[in-house]
Amino acid sequence: MTATIGNSGTGLSVRTTAARSSRATASPAVNKAALRGLVEPSSVRTPEELLSRLKRLEASLVGDGRVVFPAVYAAITKASVRLVADRGVDDVERSRALIVDFGRRYLQAFADHLDGAPVASHWQRHFALAAGPKPSLRAAASAINAHLSVDLAEAVFATGAGRAYAPDFATFGRSLAATTPDLVAALARHGVAAERFVKGWFLGDVLDGVAGAGTTSRLGFQVVRAEAFANAMLLRECAVSPALVRAGMRAACRNRETTLDVLVRS
Repeated sequence: MTATIGNSGTGLSVRTTAARSSRATASPAVNKAALRGLVEPSSVRTPEELLSRLKRLEASLVGDGRVVFPAVYAAITKASVRLVADRGVDDVERSRALIVDFGRRYLQAFADHLDGAPVASHWQRHFALAAGPKPSLRAAASAINAHLSVDLAEAVFATGAGRAYAPDFATFGRSLAATTPDLVAALARHGVAAERFVKGWFLGDVLDGVAGAGTTSRLGFQVVRAEAFANAMLLRECAVSPALVRAGMRAACRNRETTLDVLVRS
């Protein structure tokens, strides 16, 4: 796989190519009914079921632009399942519930997309970017943004986690930041070169130099996760109107999309 990454003066421009042998083999035309069954959120009850579903979804979407997030998300979920199985967190049951609730929110957005129902506003950009057969880094980045900026806070709130859960939440963050090689490999399977972006997002070592001072603080993985936890606590404690908290979450998601438009050009 090769990648050409250049600074156009306004941000990071990424062009991706990959050796044919490293790409997944294109699947036959996607059966919409079968796909709808895979993304049915109510049928996912455990983290292990979520991981299996994401893997099957990726296999079903090879050659489809929507494949990028199941590929990435399966790698992330695998690490989360392993962490909980190894009892790397104190509150195992709440952590398992959080993994499932979090995953269901993506599946629900996908289900609405397939059904022609209104898709949650923070997911609309991803599905627009993922339309067509060509997988792209930009579509993957949009999905990560939507899921972290809005869905994560909602999942933490919905599963009843309080401030005492903060150490476990931080443990998840450290564990997931170590998955960057897996995320790069997942996207490379679909012809997308993402090493520089993924390292910047998860490790915060290149964003400011490429897109300007302060980008890491606005966009970095751990920063966005910390913001999500803080928003969940605001929702839980009713310190601020829930409607205002949710409006702020959606606004932050939109602002990050604007930054991603500059940072990612493929």
